[in-house]
Amino acid sequence: MIFVAIKILFFLILCLSFFKMVIYPVANLIRYRIQGVSIIKYYPISGLWGILQKDFKKYGDSLRFFKQVGIEHPDAKSLAINIGGNIALYLIDPEMIKEFYSLNCYQKSPFIVKMFSRVLGNGFLFDEISHNRKRNIFSKLFHFDNLKQVVPKIEQITQNWVIQKCPLVKKTVQRIDMIDLSQHISGDIITQQFFGINMNNQRYKEKTIPQNLYHLNTATCNQMRTIRYILTGTYTFDKGWCRFDRVVNEDIKNIKQILIDALYSRINKQSQQQKQSQSQEDFQVDTENSIIDQIIKNGYILDKKSSDMSKQEKEELTKSNKILPEELLEEYLTFYLAGMETTGHTVGFCFYFYCKYPHIGEKLRKEINQHFSHDQPITYEKISQLNYLDCFIKEIFRFYGPTSTLMYRIATQDHKIKDIEIKKGSMVNLAILTNFYNSKIFKNPEEFNPDRWLEKNQINSYAYLPFSAGRRNCIGQHLGLLTIKIVFSVILRDFEVTLTNPDYQMDRLQKFVHGPSSPIYCNFERLKQKN
Repeated sequence: MIFVAIKILFFLILCLSFFKMVIYPVANLIRYRIQGVSIIKYYPISGLWGILQKDFKKYGDSLRFFKQVGIEHPDAKSLAINIGGNIALYLIDPEMIKEFYSLNCYQKSPFIVKMFSRVLGNGFLFDEISHNRKRNIFSKLFHFDNLKQVVPKIEQITQNWVIQKCPLVKKTVQRIDMIDLSQHISGDIITQQFFGINMNNQRYKEKTIPQNLYHLNTATCNQMRTIRYILTGTYTFDKGWCRFDRVVNEDIKNIKQILIDALYSRINKQSQQQKQSQSQEDFQVDTENSIIDQIIKNGYILDKKSSDMSKQEKEELTKSNKILPEELLEEYLTFYLAGMETTGHTVGFCFYFYCKYPHIGEKLRKEINQHFSHDQPITYEKISQLNYLDCFIKEIFRFYGPTSTLMYRIATQDHKIKDIEIKKGSMVNLAILTNFYNSKIFKNPEEFNPDRWLEKNQINSYAYLPFSAGRRNCIGQHLGLLTIKIVFSVILRDFEVTLTNPDYQMDRLQKFVHGPSSPIYCNFERLKQKN
């Protein structure tokens, strides 16, 4: 009798699984097809994730599927594909994307948010409730005047890291991992801009804090790709069901404690200086306008812990222009990991294409030599005059950009975009990369051609979205672009750069960002300084 019951239970589980993984997604795909969704794709069991893995193994590019849609179906307005037993609707048409950004009926997918929140907390990248409050505060801190002031700091940090890799006594250095170097530089820039201090001497488990943050980000990304996460979410990881989970949890706790101690140290130091001043106007910062200094100076800080606040105080906080110290830490972690990954990869791509296309590299070097010399500091005004470098970076974002879609959104109510009915709970995203390879938008999209951006052809702003758009666009994009331009210019000003392996071809794998599966190694040869 028990054996029969087990067989029946097993049969029911199989039937339920078949319904969840086959019948349900196929039925929803058919529903989207009837409504006019241009492209329908079903891949058994794993769905999109399986396609990404298959395309990487076969073509060396995990996002080839999205590119081919743009190349082969330039008139497609949308596509739907299964992700396991769920369906994701991807919007392609720029007008549909524009309408998507105008709506206020989406939240970021808890499936994605919960794992990243273990490290990043509730930064405004994830926190829907406090997003506007925090964005209003930080948008003022990324003002044009503040960016101009940070240029010397970016140049100095770049030079310091390059000297570590290529000491002045050496004429040549081989096999430098360009993305690793660029991530260290961009991470250091973000940390010093945020805290106003260098934290590279602070160690945990014999690694710097930035190295530990990178390790934790990689670990959580790997956990999110497991069957266990699909079945249980963050529950088993939070509970530490295996030794690796417990180590990661302990590291997250300790790293955050080190950072919160550093944060309170900076807050206390600046608060004491402010109290000693006769007035707010007399208050002078001593750390070149770091974000923390400006927040204190402008009276944004609320020195409380959320755990000590009443429900009413929390509600009042959401309507104010104040921010808690623990929220500041969450924003630093968000800026750090997002900025380090995207900026670091983009700089690495810059050197890859510089080396791969000598005729393009020659134009870039000529422009940089025209505006910079070894004995003169880089200025914001000079950086702004690098027109061809600007075109070069735009083309990199189009061709090999580190980000290709948004974080998945979940519809919070039934609604329509154009003629497509989107039910509450539906998963929606943007096929940003598909438009980058649309032959009706970009001529010869499979050709890397920075010169296309010199042309006066008007491109729909919703067809080119490397930094998203609207109220959800990347708040740090201008600092990121400035960092990319300065790091690239400083290195090319002082060195000739070549690929360690001239035959290196970059396979691209989707991780936290879309990046190479193996390092981009380059050789540096110091240039002779002109008198």
